[in-house]
Amino acid sequence: MLLTPSNTIAKQCQLSQLDISAIMDSVCKERCKPVRLLEHVVQEGNEVFTTGDSQLDHALGGGIRTGMVWEIAGERYVQILSYDMILI
Repeated sequence: MLLTPSNTIAKQCQLSQLDISAIMDSVCKERCKPVRLLEHVVQEGNEVFTTGDSQLDHALGGGIRTGMVWEIAGERYVQILSYDMILI
């Protein structure tokens, strides 16, 4: 809607261009968030949740913090116990 010229929308909706302009202004006002100053931003994204792995949580400083994009890659270290087979 925002990329289509208002006269095209007016023709398709059979409304006046003034009505379409008013609708588009309302949509823009509802969709646009007001600009906030950095000092007014409350601490956001400091919540932490567990990965389910205590060692990984420790490596991440307590778990995964919200408000961020995370990518964790690599192989998981798995301790494999080996048993000697005894042939009888």
